[in-house]
Amino acid sequence: METIVWRPSPESPLLSAEVPHLEPIRRAIRAGDDRPVRLPDGRRIRPSQLVSAARREPDGRLVAAWAVRRHGLDGAHEWRAAWRRVAAATSGLTPADPRWTRVQETLGTLDAAWTWRDVFAWDAAEATLLAVVNAAGESESKHVLIGGQR
Repeated sequence: METIVWRPSPESPLLSAEVPHLEPIRRAIRAGDDRPVRLPDGRRIRPSQLVSAARREPDGRLVAAWAVRRHGLDGAHEWRAAWRRVAAATSGLTPADPRWTRVQETLGTLDAAWTWRDVFAWDAAEATLLAVVNAAGESESKHVLIGGQR
């Protein structure tokens, strides 16, 4: 079960709901669609109103939680350029590279950040990815440029 928190308008209080899964909201965000998504209890929310989400075990224990910054439906973050940086940093890596597993894990984190249009989580995961890629391995380090410096 997952919990979502949203704010219908800037002046309204936060609202929350239990949902069986977040996939309908994720699909809308991926498609850039801000039309209302119906919750199991009949309420509707727009993806741009989402504030946070959390996943719980059946016994109620918190497994994961996300704070969602007002996301990229308004074009505030250039996601294509961000993915191009990731592609450039990881090009040429193969499963034989000792960094492969860590890179794959970090790509999963980047994908989740992109899904939620969470720029803060993206930036942290991208920094981690660059550190992993630039770490010494069996293959030569790529020394990806960050801000024009090596």
